[in-house]
Amino acid sequence: MHAYLQTIMDYTAQHPWLAIELAFLISAGEALLVVGLFIPSTIVLVGLGGLVGLGKLSFWPIFLATALGAIVGDAVSYWIGHHYRERLYGVWPFSRYQSLLHKGQDYFTHHGGKSVVIGRFIPGVKAVVPGIAGMMGMNPLRFSVLNAVSAFAWAATHLLPSMSAGWLLALLAGVSRRLAVTVGLLLLLGMLLIWLVNRVIRLGIYYLPRWQQALEHKIQQHPTWRNGLLGRLILAEYAGFRQEASMYLLLGLATSGLIFVFVSVIRQSGLDGLDSALSQGLQGLRTDWSDIPMLVATLSGDVLVISGVVIVVLGVLLWQRSYQLLGGIVLAMLVDAIFIFGTKNLLQRPRPLVDLYAGGDVYSFPSGHAGFSALLAGLLIWFTLKGWQGYKRYLTVLILTLLAGLISLSRIYLGAHWPSDVLGSLFFSTLLVLVFAEVFRQENVTSALTQKVILGAGLSYILLTSWHVYSSWDNAEQKYQRQPPLPITLTQPWLQGGWASLPAYRQDLHGAHEEPFILQWKGNLVQLQAILPDWQIAPHLSLASMNEVVMGNTPIEQLPVLPKLQAGRAQRFTLQKPDANGRFVLRLYPQQVIEPDGSKQIIWLGSVTHEQLYHPLGQLSLAWSDNDKSCTAPILLQLSHAQLSGKLLVGSPEHAGCSGELVLGYGE
Repeated sequence: MHAYLQTIMDYTAQHPWLAIELAFLISAGEALLVVGLFIPSTIVLVGLGGLVGLGKLSFWPIFLATALGAIVGDAVSYWIGHHYRERLYGVWPFSRYQSLLHKGQDYFTHHGGKSVVIGRFIPGVKAVVPGIAGMMGMNPLRFSVLNAVSAFAWAATHLLPSMSAGWLLALLAGVSRRLAVTVGLLLLLGMLLIWLVNRVIRLGIYYLPRWQQALEHKIQQHPTWRNGLLGRLILAEYAGFRQEASMYLLLGLATSGLIFVFVSVIRQSGLDGLDSALSQGLQGLRTDWSDIPMLVATLSGDVLVISGVVIVVLGVLLWQRSYQLLGGIVLAMLVDAIFIFGTKNLLQRPRPLVDLYAGGDVYSFPSGHAGFSALLAGLLIWFTLKGWQGYKRYLTVLILTLLAGLISLSRIYLGAHWPSDVLGSLFFSTLLVLVFAEVFRQENVTSALTQKVILGAGLSYILLTSWHVYSSWDNAEQKYQRQPPLPITLTQPWLQGGWASLPAYRQDLHGAHEEPFILQWKGNLVQLQAILPDWQIAPHLSLASMNEVVMGNTPIEQLPVLPKLQAGRAQRFTLQKPDANGRFVLRLYPQQVIEPDGSKQIIWLGSVTHEQLYHPLGQLSLAWSDNDKSCTAPILLQLSHAQLSGKLLVGSPEHAGCSGELVLGYGE
């Protein structure tokens, strides 16, 4: 039987349409009344899921065909039961399985409508429950809804695990046994570390209260300690002092952070490098899949949605006659609005992508989305901490924190704000929440009030976000579409001095200068490699190349080159040149420029590092950067005017390369 099924699986992998038809028929047959007992749906669907994971079949057609087949099969079974009713027990072939029908009827009587959902996953009754539901007169609309929902869940449980297994097998195809053993040992060490940390925490939970009691007893015996700072920090009678001190400490930290960001933005120093590198780095990481949650997050943080949620919260407080809390929230929101819009117009800082907005919204610092969403989340967290206990408290705080963080991240990811814009807004909103908490520290918030506030805020947030996403999605996709890195406009032709406008050093994520660029190349990379015969393409980081790392005798030229970021983006092309002590690595980064005549060109910026080979304990092969190794650009690249026939020039930029010379090259 399994041999025949394997033959079918191999054939369907080569004929995708047959696979889709098979998924539909097998899932529909499995759901047919009684007949489904004899259909090997699990084996077939698991096989199809594995083929999807291996990349042989597309996921969505197989998934939709499986779910649709399950819906149709159950619908047919329901119609049979609805049509025959009690006569079903006497109709062949169902009359031969009366005990199974009775079992399904008892199950339906006990569980009611939810048996349609649950029964689909239980062997023995899943083939009769839909028919029994029809026979017992279940409402057709209710059955259809439950049928559709359970069908998609059933399809997912059959396809996704096997699809993941197939994907994992494809991924591990290039993994050697030694690498697998190494990864396994690392996992075991990680599990051991987790166990040790958990053990330490358990011991701390056991011993810390006893140590605290002993310390409190000792402090109580010394009046000087009891009335001094040590007593205020330890003794239970000073809990209010510690709470107030913590509040003022947080206020001081938030204020200091806000001042630091504000001064950095005004002086255009301190955070500029980080802003540029993170913004470009996140833009480089964008994909069609990651754009979707980020667009939803940024739409959920629009003023329209946040204002609607705030109005609902104020309505709940008005209904509960909590007038002081209502006034505090209104005041906090007004202060936040004055700060955000007033600072925007005062500093008039341009956004990373200047064409996103028009009018007063064109300015960047601080972020309105991050500020308003963080303030609202902080106020709701205050209600949660005051009125709830247990798991509800921690789960709500976690959800609110994640939502505010996701909205803030989406603004940087989509190019709407610099990281410092978001950071400044978060500091100010935190400051407002802390002031609100201090003002209303003695306010009594009941569990019922918290429940109404959180429920009203949550429902309004979901409804408003759903409506806003539905109505504004196309416009948001167009507005926040991915943008290429901004080109550098040259005031002189590149070869006649324009090269000096290009970055002289590689810039890391912190904005700091790393190794210098010793090469600027204008032309395609095939030409560059042709005039550098001693340089070969270096292995890139992959599972296959990681196999070489776990060997104890791998030559350095077979080891992968780790990526290094230039303004948030990894190198696009990597060459290596082995020497007696290791290898030189040439990393090339594309930089778009606009020449004075308006033409756009790509200039490749090249930085060189030297790496040495190490074999720790004779078990691994590692290539580490050797920062003490000196190099001379023209000699290292083996370039000369005679050899290049004028294709390459040598200049002397203000910021020197390895030897104080920058090599400028171009291809025909």
